[in-house]
Amino acid sequence: MGEDPAFATPVDLGLGPGHAGAGRLVVGDAFSGIIQRLLPLSRARDIVLVDDGTATLELSRQLLAGRPLVRWHSTAGRAPAAAVRGCRRLMPGSGRRLEVFSCLTAGLRLPPGGVASSNTYSWSRQRFGPPQVRPGVDMIGTSLAETGLIDPARYVDEVASLAHQWNAERYYAHRRDSPEKLHMIAEESEMEIVRPELPLELELLRGPVTESLVSLPSTVLHSLPLVLAGTGAEITVCADVTGWLEPDTSERAVAFLEEVINA
Repeated sequence: MGEDPAFATPVDLGLGPGHAGAGRLVVGDAFSGIIQRLLPLSRARDIVLVDDGTATLELSRQLLAGRPLVRWHSTAGRAPAAAVRGCRRLMPGSGRRLEVFSCLTAGLRLPPGGVASSNTYSWSRQRFGPPQVRPGVDMIGTSLAETGLIDPARYVDEVASLAHQWNAERYYAHRRDSPEKLHMIAEESEMEIVRPELPLELELLRGPVTESLVSLPSTVLHSLPLVLAGTGAEITVCADVTGWLEPDTSERAVAFLEEVINA
């Protein structure tokens, strides 16, 4: 039998003695299995979580309820042991401090002793912007099909319909978009497919960017208004996708998507 990854050693995870004994640990994506296995190996009393993803919203709920750190779209039954330990290790108190650095801190609630710090993207705007803004509409892709919430063929059809409705010119591909799906989107929508070389926030700051950007429910609905502040470019949610979801989509997933739109 192979070794249980939940009991990996510091060497297995590339964590040397100096790192394991560091006083401060900076991590991203608390729902990552690697991060969850890493946390118990560190003796850090000060943990900083850097994450602008919408999972930050789910993180606060899981910590407040003391529940395992399992992604909102997960359909697995019993939570992995690492997800249980990850929640315990992130919980502030008893000399431990948790800071969450994110663009999604408005209204973010954390357990007592937790601190929320806002990422306003000021450094990103100074380093990469301002972009040239030109007329037109571009669409931003999401991973809703890849997470199993929307049938890929339905996703392609709906995106093509929205592209014609908005007269969108380009589709910014999500990093998880498959080449086959992108080919179908290009054929049905007649949009140009753009695969960003950098995270989308930085890619758009390099410009040129269209004056209107439309997206399905996604993190960018919260990050891009900060990134593009003062440029004249606007980001808009282009559809309520609850009617597109697979019949077996959990109530938790539906509620989370609604929160992403309204947060």
